[in-house]
Amino acid sequence: MTAWRRFTERSAFGLLALLAFGLLLLLVRAEWPPLHALDHAVAADLNAVVSRHEPLVAALRGISVLGGPPVTPLLVAVVAAGLLLRRRVRPALYLVVTGLGALILDPTLKTLVGRLRPIVDVPIAAAPGHSFPSGHALGTVVAYGAVLLILVPVLGPFRRRVAIAAWATLVVLVGFTRVALGVHFVSDVVGGCLLGLAWLGITTHAFRLSFRTGGLDPAPHPALPTTDRPGAAGTSGTAGDGDGDRRPARAGGCTDRPG
Repeated sequence: MTAWRRFTERSAFGLLALLAFGLLLLLVRAEWPPLHALDHAVAADLNAVVSRHEPLVAALRGISVLGGPPVTPLLVAVVAAGLLLRRRVRPALYLVVTGLGALILDPTLKTLVGRLRPIVDVPIAAAPGHSFPSGHALGTVVAYGAVLLILVPVLGPFRRRVAIAAWATLVVLVGFTRVALGVHFVSDVVGGCLLGLAWLGITTHAFRLSFRTGGLDPAPHPALPTTDRPGAAGTSGTAGDGDGDRRPARAGGCTDRPG
């Protein structure tokens, strides 16, 4: 199987998310009437409800903070530093590259698309720059998702399901807050999530392909052989008869004759 074929098969989910994001981008740029009407109706209705309740506004702001600077960059930096201290260079590099990529994609695409933010009757929050895609949605998917992918191999089945559910819940909550606070349209949030999934999927499988490992952690599993040579599995490097006569092991009946 060629490297490109392996890459495309393993990153199919990311590529599908990228295609969906591209389609949504075209609809946003074309101001497709059904999408345009939905975006503005939801923004107006949520603003009418949320703006009446100051405690709700405060709660929404608190949740929203979890999906943007400085929280997500700090999360990536702290986890990457912890991995480096444990000499896990490859997953740390994966985390940094994935996180930095999201930070670059967000302002770049916002500038290129140039979509204005919602205008609501009662402004309750403000955000700089343009609207599409949502940087908070993108950052939540990528930062927490990348950390989750690093932790998943060491979690048991139950904790793994809980962690995935918590990540998905946080993505939905942060996305909702951005619309409820009147700083993004629904399509902005959906676009941010799709772009985040695409970037996360593609970088994850690209790193796996690059490092030629079964996961992101380069440390070999203690129960697995540390070499890919035929016949190496199941050998310990030395063999003996138990009475002190130890000699080099020869896996698979191979000899050491040159050439």
